Amino acid sequence: MTIEFEEKDIKDFFIPVPPKKVVTWEEEFKESAKFNIKTIDISMHSKIINKRIKNNEVKNFEFVPELPSSIKALEFLPEENVKEREEIVLCCHGWEGRGLNFFKFIPKLQSKGFRVLALDFPLHGESQGGCKYSGCTVFGHTLNAVIRELNQPVYVVAHSMGNGAFEVNCRLSNRKEKQLVKKYVGIAAMNKYYDAVVGHVKIFKLENEKQIIKDYCECKNELFGINVDDIALENDVISLNIPILFVHDRNDKEIPFEKTVLLKEKMKRKTYTVNGKVYPSFHETEKLGHRRILRDENVVNIVVDFLSDGEKTKKGSQGYERLPT
Repeated sequence: MTIEFEEKDIKDFFIPVPPKKVVTWEEEFKESAKFNIKTIDISMHSKIINKRIKNNEVKNFEFVPELPSSIKALEFLPEENVKEREEIVLCCHGWEGRGLNFFKFIPKLQSKGFRVLALDFPLHGESQGGCKYSGCTVFGHTLNAVIRELNQPVYVVAHSMGNGAFEVNCRLSNRKEKQLVKKYVGIAAMNKYYDAVVGHVKIFKLENEKQIIKDYCECKNELFGINVDDIALENDVISLNIPILFVHDRNDKEIPFEKTVLLKEKMKRKTYTVNGKVYPSFHETEKLGHRRILRDENVVNIVVDFLSDGEKTKKGSQGYERLPT
């Protein structure tokens, strides 16, 4: 595996590799659950964002990367006889993941009256073709295009690279798009995308890891028009004027806890309230790692309660505007 890694063309790191083994519990859920596969048109996104870049309305983007004209999402409707909520829950998976990674969350969100869209980002899940490369920046452009296309209030629940996508979306959004996002949950989130790159490469313990990291960062800028250092939750996400919940495991080997926990002190809202009880906005877990955290019953309940019963953004709040210090 190390030899394969060292001999790989650096651009190949931006092409997801399908899992060798299908996750049984996700497939079982897919077989038993009722859902629709929705096609979401994102064909106008490049034109819209390139215009914003030209007019200096978005910062630190050189161009829009290649994107497909549409993506797929698995749509799960609210349970019958439950009052439907206004907000749509957008589930944003990580690298080499898919919307079904959130299969544990979906039924409980449905029972609370939510319509859930489990997104499959480009070259993942049902969203195959349409572009050659994918990754955090492509995810973020896609998320921004989806929010614009839906044009109604959303709650964003992201895992791993899905959080970097949300940061990219923040940078791209205009005032109207910013106001559509009412809550955000970051599970196994990286603060700085650069740290996630370093952590991933270091797993392989290569002699030339410094060169690989350098080549990766340069290649990302070339392919996607953004500097890796500009993707950091502390730049935009952390100061949003909306309820935010982070959930991170102390034993996460892919996104080290000590890197993300730095956000804890920088959060404007350090607690949230559910049914009169106060909870920390940065929730720590143990022995769940990077992926099993999505299947933990306690984590699922915490997130669902936060979305369904936690305090809402105050009426008139300007979603992404900074809270006063």
